[in-house]
Amino acid sequence: MNEAIEVVLSERRKLEETSGANPDSIKHLRSQGIDLIHGKIKKMMPVIDTLKNPYVSLLTFQFNFPDDSAFCMKMNSRYQREIPHSKYAGQFFDALYDTYFTLPIGSFAPDISLPDKNGETLKLSGFRGSYVLLDFWASWCHPCRIENEEIMKPLYKKYGNSHFAIFSVSMDKDKAAWLQALETDHLNWTEVCDTKSFNSDAARLYKLTNSVPAIYVIDPAGKIIAKNIHNKELENFITKKMDGK
Repeated sequence: MNEAIEVVLSERRKLEETSGANPDSIKHLRSQGIDLIHGKIKKMMPVIDTLKNPYVSLLTFQFNFPDDSAFCMKMNSRYQREIPHSKYAGQFFDALYDTYFTLPIGSFAPDISLPDKNGETLKLSGFRGSYVLLDFWASWCHPCRIENEEIMKPLYKKYGNSHFAIFSVSMDKDKAAWLQALETDHLNWTEVCDTKSFNSDAARLYKLTNSVPAIYVIDPAGKIIAKNIHNKELENFITKKMDGK
C-alpha cells in the first residue's frame, strides 16, 4: 500500500512539473492518492484492534492514526486496561485527551509568533477580524500536501481577499525541505516555521504530539469554531461561513 501511494504521488509530481499537462489527469492522481491513504488507514483499523500484543497494537496505531474518535477511545480503554503502567499507554491517553478535550470549540486560540521564510516574525493574532484556517503540517506529510492542493488552494483562491486567511505552521526540522515544499507546491499564503518541529512553542500550545495535519478554524474574534476537520468537511465549513449559507 505504501508503495502504491508513493507511485501515485510521484506520477502526480511529474505531471505537475510538465508544461501543458492535463489538469484533469493531475486532479485524478491527487484524488487517487487521498483514497489510497484513507484506504490504508481504514484497512489497518481491524488489524490494530485484533493484534494480541497491546504494545505492537499501540505502535501500529501511532503509525496509522485514524480520524475516528470512537475507535480511538475504544483502543485507549484497551491499552489502559492491559498495559496500565506503560509510559506509552500514558502518552497515548495524554495525546487523546489533548486532541479531544483541550482547546475546545468556543475557547480563544492561543497566539502564535513565528518567523516566515524571510525571517519576519508573524503573529496569529495579527489576523483578527478575519476567519483564519490554522494549519499544522510538514513537507514530509503526504496527506498534508494533498490537502493543501485539493482544499487549501481553492479556498484561498476564492476567499483570500475577503476576510479569510490561512496561517500554516510547519513542523519541519529541515528548513531547506520546508522552503522546497513551498516552492514546489506554490503555497502563497502565510507560512511560518522555527524548525523545532513538535518541540516548538506552537506545538506545545496546541498540544501536538507527533501527528499532522492538525487544523483549527478561528473566527474574527479569535475563538476556535472548528477543529480537526478535513477535506470536503473543511471545504464545506469554510464555504458556509464565508458565503453565509
